[in-house]
Amino acid sequence: AAAATASGVRAAWSSQPMARAWVCTCCSCWTRRCSCGRSTGVAARQSSANASACCLCCSVIDIDSAALLIYRAAWTKDGGAERVSREASMAKLHATETAQAVIDKAVQLHGGDGVRSGIKVEELYREIRALRIYEGASEVQKQIIAGHILSAHKA
Repeated sequence: AAAATASGVRAAWSSQPMARAWVCTCCSCWTRRCSCGRSTGVAARQSSANASACCLCCSVIDIDSAALLIYRAAWTKDGGAERVSREASMAKLHATETAQAVIDKAVQLHGGDGVRSGIKVEELYREIRALRIYEGASEVQKQIIAGHILSAHKA
């Protein structure tokens, strides 16, 4: 869309496939982990399955909330706003921080396999760090957002 011209929106959107890829990777591994995990007791496997399901659920909600911020920035730009730096910074910050948190959960859920070279989760974990720096570090995005909040408060 034309709204994707804001570089912050592009950067934020680029983190979405990684987070969504984790959810797909984790879902495919989830059944296997829950049915033949390291735990030997049925109750322990069920507890592990419940914790994994909860983690997946929260991750999907976080990813969708980040997508909504991205859509809002694009919608604002499409609506004719000259500048969307506040919205783009909020989308970029939330999307990349969410992707980092989601992928970090994936590493935890996969245990030692989560950091083994050649595993999709490990690849995503390495890639997300660059996105947190690309187009300005998260701290810079926070400064941009704070500047907009303070200038609006002065008005």
